[in-house]
Amino acid sequence: MEEDVRATLPRGVPKPLPKTFLGPGYGRNSYFAWRLRVSSLFVAVMSICGIVAFWATKDIAYGGINVNDVGYALSFGRTNTTECIENTGYCGDCDTIVVYSMLVFHVSPLVWVIGLPASGLRVFDPFRRRRRGDERQKPQRSVFFQICELLSVVVLASIMIVILYFLYALFQGNNFYCSEAGPLAYVLFAVFNFLINFVVLTYFARFREHLKMQLGVFREADQTGGIRSRLKRQRKYQSERSRVISDLRKDLFKEMSLGNISKIESLLRYAKEHLGKDFAKEMYSDAKLVFKLFGSSKKNPLHVAAYMGNVEALQLLLDAGFSVDSYDKVSRVRFTTGDLFWTFARVFVNTPVTSEDEMEASIFRTTLVTPLHCAVCTGQISAVQWLLEHDADVNNKSKASYWSDRMSPLFMAENPDIVRLLLEAGANHLEIADPGYMNTLTVLQQAYLQDNFPVAHELEKWGADVALTPLHEAAAKGDLSTVKKLLKAGADPNCVGEYGYTGMHRRTPLHWAAIVGAEGAVKMLLDAGSDPNFQDVFGRSPLHWASCLKKPGAVSLLLGKGGEANLRDYRDQTPLMCAASSKNVSVDLFESLIQYGADIDDHLPNGDTALHIAMKSEQKGTALALLDAGADVMETNQDGYRPVDCTTSTQLQFEIKQAAGDRDVMISYTHSHSEFALKIRDGLESANITTWLDLMDPSGIGGGSVWREEIARGIKNADVIICLYTEDYPASEWCLKELALAKQLGKPIIAVSTESTPVTDEMQVYIFTRQMVPFESAIKTVNKVNKRKITYEYDERRFTSQFRLLLDARM
Repeated sequence: MEEDVRATLPRGVPKPLPKTFLGPGYGRNSYFAWRLRVSSLFVAVMSICGIVAFWATKDIAYGGINVNDVGYALSFGRTNTTECIENTGYCGDCDTIVVYSMLVFHVSPLVWVIGLPASGLRVFDPFRRRRRGDERQKPQRSVFFQICELLSVVVLASIMIVILYFLYALFQGNNFYCSEAGPLAYVLFAVFNFLINFVVLTYFARFREHLKMQLGVFREADQTGGIRSRLKRQRKYQSERSRVISDLRKDLFKEMSLGNISKIESLLRYAKEHLGKDFAKEMYSDAKLVFKLFGSSKKNPLHVAAYMGNVEALQLLLDAGFSVDSYDKVSRVRFTTGDLFWTFARVFVNTPVTSEDEMEASIFRTTLVTPLHCAVCTGQISAVQWLLEHDADVNNKSKASYWSDRMSPLFMAENPDIVRLLLEAGANHLEIADPGYMNTLTVLQQAYLQDNFPVAHELEKWGADVALTPLHEAAAKGDLSTVKKLLKAGADPNCVGEYGYTGMHRRTPLHWAAIVGAEGAVKMLLDAGSDPNFQDVFGRSPLHWASCLKKPGAVSLLLGKGGEANLRDYRDQTPLMCAASSKNVSVDLFESLIQYGADIDDHLPNGDTALHIAMKSEQKGTALALLDAGADVMETNQDGYRPVDCTTSTQLQFEIKQAAGDRDVMISYTHSHSEFALKIRDGLESANITTWLDLMDPSGIGGGSVWREEIARGIKNADVIICLYTEDYPASEWCLKELALAKQLGKPIIAVSTESTPVTDEMQVYIFTRQMVPFESAIKTVNKVNKRKITYEYDERRFTSQFRLLLDARM
């Protein structure tokens, strides 16, 4: 589509440009070109005047400006006394300030050169003019414009040196005694010229940025100086394989940045054909830090896909052999004249809004990250989820030249949903990024410092804390040697903060070890006398946290050392109740707590049991584990609600009722019509209505013993009885007994007819004709070849319509 549009030029053509000089109309119709042109010319005239005044006038001692001994005037070794020139009374008072003024005038002609791109002369054009067909090429700065960028840096550096040197030399000798009118006027003239230099450089920076953005260049990386294209001849020294790798690396990075899936697929196929199936390992091995300081980018497309949240591209790259835990340098440093210019120009020119990655890029600050870091920092939830599903290491730290930049993806998360995904995958939220240095912080402290309260709230639900002591840190890391060393040195195993103070959450090292499930540290701290029932600011003991965060090993250790299974926190919850609100808690954890005295049906003041809590939190896996551990599904709270009544999810209600043996519907039928009964059951269960039917043929039951045990339980546990009233139903002794028991227990009975069988007087005791749902219209034919297995052929559209009536009747 894009190529079709560009193939036809739009109507309308601007006025052709003059070949050699852009006249005043072009300069006046510009925000900065005219200002740069005039100011640079003004500086040039002033510079010439200043240079001529210095070299063409008499010696300063005889009324001129010239200083014969320039070296001595610049010398750091000048003394406070200088011999006076005979017959003049001049003692060198003005030499230093005049010489430094002269240096300012000699630097200024470079400033005039910097203004030439705005002079109108086409030979000094700042950017290469685009021609038809090269619209997709990056805008390219001219060679002369790049020279001007370098000259700007030279001018700035020269001016800074002159200023610093002058400030020192000013206090050497007798400079404050200069009273000659001519030299003083020359100095003032130089100061004015010096200030105008900054005006010219500011206009140059503004002129450069305006033209750049006008051409669609909003970042320095979006333009080029054309240096590489001029060095293409170097490629002839490369092997064919090296050229293929170089081109592939560049093209994959570009197409991934554009999200062009079809191009990416073709490039990956080409790579496999020319480099082999293991090309990804060869091309995109982990980036390295050289001398732990410098690094270069591999242009890994996996990082780009993660950064942009392109899950489809991530899958393509994984299939091609890319590693989800690979390291690369994402903030790439460009060695261009433009970057060098802005490095110095920022000192006196306010830059336009700059992207964060450009501001942080520095040759002296290198950070290597994984794709997960990239996805997390840009808030790409789907990419984060995909990477975690494909076993990305959630605790991999970035590799950086600065210690403070070495952190796990969790420290980069600004979205609470992403924080939850990382924590569920096992991220260590008690890690201290840079212990003992600038960032002696946990991720919770960082969230508070950034005023990110949603993230802080999510972290606190998982037991996050502020940095406390080295013993806490070692316990959370499972660093047993450090734990042992600190305990041996006299550290208190029940300390709650550094230097005797109490941390904001009042947690001991044992809390930290239990929260992350560091079993070795838990055991060592317990053996050292740490209190397993020490309560934090929320009233939670280490056992509460280990239970809540599903750490069964830590739970067993704590219980074995005296942890109280029935200790309540400040919300009146026991450790078992805390676990009930967590996701997919194992039945083994609940059984461990029960073994040490926890009551699975213990309740809160409002009557909620652990199963109520699990259902309110919609934690299906945990609720099923509670049922397996013996939780009572019929227990009611103060409002009279059972656990299954505490959720709006019909799917969850269905699962729990099914697991508990509690059924919404019991189907009463003759076994000759089991095919129809199964179809009704499947329809009900697809509507999340739990259903029970007896699949045992009663003709094989001896003496009704099995019937009384199985059928009676099915009827008792059901809310409604559905009677499939077929031709042989009234003659079935077993079916009549089922209806009689249902009526005795007060269960509603809904009849479904399929064969237009009349309702006998005996049957009217149990069912009413007006409550019958007829399915005859949904049955095309009846197959009675096998009397013990009668089947129907259905009109599915009518069956669906009648089934809706059945659902309405059940409601």
